Amino acid sequence: MDSIPTPPDPAAALRGPEPFTISDIGLVLGPLFFAPGDWLLWVMAAHAPRVANFLELSPADYGGWFSGFFSALIWLALLTLSAIAYRAVRDFDEALTCRIVQLYQDARRGMRVARNRIKFELRHVAAQREKRRRRIEPSLELHEGIDVSAMELKVLLAHAQLPPGRAMPIADIAAMIAVQKDQARRVVSRLKQLNLLAPTIGGADGDTAYTLTSAGVAFLMFRRGTSGSSPGGAPSERPRRREPVVPPAMRSPRPRQGVA
Repeated sequence: MDSIPTPPDPAAALRGPEPFTISDIGLVLGPLFFAPGDWLLWVMAAHAPRVANFLELSPADYGGWFSGFFSALIWLALLTLSAIAYRAVRDFDEALTCRIVQLYQDARRGMRVARNRIKFELRHVAAQREKRRRRIEPSLELHEGIDVSAMELKVLLAHAQLPPGRAMPIADIAAMIAVQKDQARRVVSRLKQLNLLAPTIGGADGDTAYTLTSAGVAFLMFRRGTSGSSPGGAPSERPRRREPVVPPAMRSPRPRQGVA
């Protein structure tokens, strides 16, 4: 049995004794394009001669129409697979890049949230410590220049009578002292500037509610202690000073006036 010749080698022109020139490019590209079909013909002639005989194909058909048609299909399939593979690699690269960027942003956001949380906790601890210090040692600068009006004193006394944990909004303050809300806000603003009232949780109508500060409590205690005010705010009658009673035996005799 004669050996079946193999298809042309595309690299034969490169290994030849003559130098490779630009005119030899066709000697490389032609066999390279027909290589898939030529090798299919060789496989059929070597391993399936009956099929080759039925199709009337032989090694003499290297570079023919059958080889060109099959080679075109193979190269087209390779180009399609290459495009699909490139798209898959590009999608994977984009997804990986987006995931890395998202993880980086999440890490930065988590660090920022943790930093803000730590700052908030530190400020909260400092505020609680300052609040405890003021509660233990209430400080209020009392001097002759500080003074409140009767309306402001009435507001302070009303806050002092509130149950623990309760606050009084602007609407209730205005109704208690029988004035408009604007005038009540001015009264509360001055008491807040004097550190006698402090804003707290909003009221039911959205107004800001106020509570008596430790300085306000000290101010009321100081005012009651110095002016002898009653709980209702009216000054109590001071007792008259009584002269000490001296026994007659200890009284010194009055000097008699001489007779002129």
